[in-house]
Amino acid sequence: MDKVYEFKGGFVVQLEHLSMMEGSNFERGLELRNNFLNHCTGLRELELDRGDLLSAVVLVHLSGLASLQDLSISHQIRDDVGMQLQERISDRTSSSRPFPHIKIMSLCGGNLAIMPFLSSTPTTLVGLSLEVDDHRNSICPALSRLSNLVHLRLQFMHDRKLSRTDLDSISRLSKLQSCSIAESQPFRNDEFSIECSWITDSYFKSWIAKLPLLHTLWLEFDNPPLTQASLQYIAQSCPFLSWCHLMWVHDLNAWRTLEAPSFPKLSYLFLKGVQGNGYGQDQAMIDEHALRDVKMIRDLAPNLCFFSIRSRLQHEEALMAIFEAGI
Repeated sequence: MDKVYEFKGGFVVQLEHLSMMEGSNFERGLELRNNFLNHCTGLRELELDRGDLLSAVVLVHLSGLASLQDLSISHQIRDDVGMQLQERISDRTSSSRPFPHIKIMSLCGGNLAIMPFLSSTPTTLVGLSLEVDDHRNSICPALSRLSNLVHLRLQFMHDRKLSRTDLDSISRLSKLQSCSIAESQPFRNDEFSIECSWITDSYFKSWIAKLPLLHTLWLEFDNPPLTQASLQYIAQSCPFLSWCHLMWVHDLNAWRTLEAPSFPKLSYLFLKGVQGNGYGQDQAMIDEHALRDVKMIRDLAPNLCFFSIRSRLQHEEALMAIFEAGI
């Protein structure tokens, strides 16, 4: 890589798309990696797989690139690196705004590492993916200023209680076309939860009504006290919805009160689980209930191509099998 600097310096400067994977963690490797990044002054897209190895000097350099539009950093950015970025942002002698033309960001880390990005990000940002340990409950309120955000993917690493303020902040992003509030995959287990026990059908109705452009919705709440009315509100407020993940247990018998077709454009539906129609009965009775439920689901969403349930109880397996068979 030293030879690149010596003989191909112009090439490094002209790089516009760069993906650096499997970063080395030995001292010389880190030095070469950071030196290489500091020579890249025309980057438009950058993907780094080891945020924990990112130095503050390199991050400050990247934040000053007017060309940078797409930044993806996996693995957790260190808190001290984020704090040094915040110091640069707070430095009044700095004439340029950090990340002046950024459009897409994908980041991983704790509050101290992530907040400087959100506080400095301009209105050019349209896509944001965060995998965050939000132990200070500060991430959602910080999102509300990102007025032009179109795609939001928010993953929590640990237990999180969503407050009214959190959801109000997200609902201010009226241009959202995709919204995901979920558990981080590596941390997903039965003990993990995103709690939203205070939510009501009435609040959900007002919340979803502020997001009329959604075509993708993923909500992974831990047994929220929502009824089938919440589905009707989604149908009324989101006419473009094509992908929907409602990750809690649903009562399909209650869905029969919904007006059909409620979701004419829905092609993908994923649920956490459904209450057992035919549970404890023989397979023939379970299949009979499943056949009836699948017909009802197809009536509600006539263009549905994919239907899945995370749980795998006997009646849920029957539902998916009958749907996949096209019966």
